[in-house]
Amino acid sequence: MMSSDSHPLPHLRYPLPASAYLLLVISAALVFLGRAYQYLCWDAPLRAFFWDQALLEPFVTRWSGHSWQAYVTDLQVVENITRLQFAIGWLFLLAGLGALLLLRWNNKWLRGLLLAGTVFLGLNALLDAKEHFYHLIQLLEHSIQVGVPLLLILILRQPEQKKWWLLGAKVVVALTFTAHGMYALGVYPVPANFVDMTIRLLGVSEGTARTFLLTVGALDLVAAVFLFLPRLVWWGLGYCILWGTLTALARTVIGIGLLEPVALVHQQLYQTVFRLPHGLLPLLLWPLLRAENPGAAAGAKDDSGATI
Repeated sequence: MMSSDSHPLPHLRYPLPASAYLLLVISAALVFLGRAYQYLCWDAPLRAFFWDQALLEPFVTRWSGHSWQAYVTDLQVVENITRLQFAIGWLFLLAGLGALLLLRWNNKWLRGLLLAGTVFLGLNALLDAKEHFYHLIQLLEHSIQVGVPLLLILILRQPEQKKWWLLGAKVVVALTFTAHGMYALGVYPVPANFVDMTIRLLGVSEGTARTFLLTVGALDLVAAVFLFLPRLVWWGLGYCILWGTLTALARTVIGIGLLEPVALVHQQLYQTVFRLPHGLLPLLLWPLLRAENPGAAAGAKDDSGATI
């Protein structure tokens, strides 16, 4: 019988236990495929840049000789933005498929494809933050989505740096949940969709929904801190696995009963797909941290007192 840490595909020596590597690959693929669906079928935040009058008007008027009004109403400009959006969507789709191929082959071309996709995930995060008035926590909310494919590339390139890789993975998780928590706590205005989803899923009043969000916001911040405390890391990971998965699924569940199945899949499912790694990355960290420092699982430090 094959052991849990065996490598079923002989063409690639996995840099992590097989189950953890599989979750990492799937997480990267989900991020890319979810974003691909968004860019190919819905809207993307590209216009936050290309239609930013304060930023681009001097360049548009200088280099094109046209007024800003002529630029933003030019159908050719609109078509070019749409073509760029589709091109990025196809890149995300190829990167998602390339991530899955890394289950079998590890070569520089696949890693390069993932790196190109990761660059555009980062640009998407920056543009999303721009759409939200340059809120830093909106940028940090993308940490897992941008970080997962980058973590996959790094572990393939430098598997001997596993200790630093684990630290980086915990930082990525902590940043994402810190951003969620700060929004829920109202450090920035609480997103209306947070309140709306809570009301519709729990069947509570707006006041109760806001109280609930304050509670989970505080728990998000506590969990982020727990990730770096050896005696408490398991509580932090457990919370992140549960809450990260539930908040991803909520994007689809909220449409059940309101939308036809086809519309539900088309309009909501992709939002769940690229958020599922919010629960999957903490999940794959659990056995890795346990193997790296088994004493921490029993609430004790190792002999050196070092933390992972």
